[in-house]
Amino acid sequence: MESTLFAIRHHFPALPLVEKKIAQYILAEPQKVLFFNITEFAKECGASQATIVRFCRRIGIKSYSDFKLQLSQDVFRVSDARFLPDITLNSDIDDTQVVKGVIGNLQQNLARLESICDVHLLKRTAILIATARMNYIFGVGSSGLVAQNFYQKLLRLGIACSNTQDTDFQIIAACNLKKDDIAFVISNSGENSAMITVS
Repeated sequence: MESTLFAIRHHFPALPLVEKKIAQYILAEPQKVLFFNITEFAKECGASQATIVRFCRRIGIKSYSDFKLQLSQDVFRVSDARFLPDITLNSDIDDTQVVKGVIGNLQQNLARLESICDVHLLKRTAILIATARMNYIFGVGSSGLVAQNFYQKLLRLGIACSNTQDTDFQIIAACNLKKDDIAFVISNSGENSAMITVS
């Protein structure tokens, strides 16, 4: 089953403005949402009950009660790391606490990844990558480093791939994609103007 929070992040760019407000509230306070009935939640995020139901359906869940059930599985999936707060690094934090916090966040993220992995889809994707005429990998800044790392891995496997950090060349490459090509557009925020243009 796909993670509810992952589904919300995935659908977020296409949501209407009022539903984006709902999504932002859930992503910021997932545990708190579990204690609201639909009337309370609608009031809390400034939307109508009908809008809440439409939001649930838009992310693939048929009702608000089903949404809360699935969200609770996200919130409590990892018993030892339930939505740990981000660590603010400063001189007052003990080194051991920092290390434990980083490892805890990694464990939590890996557990979430496991929960949304579809092995059959991964296999199909691997076959597409291996048989593509060319795999174009786009990214800039810190996302560009991820793109370069991915490019290096494919290159070592002997898979046809291309990567450049020059955004003008990236746009040219994107405009010349062929039917059997694959494009990977890597962006941490999803809001980088260069990557939006490439897409």
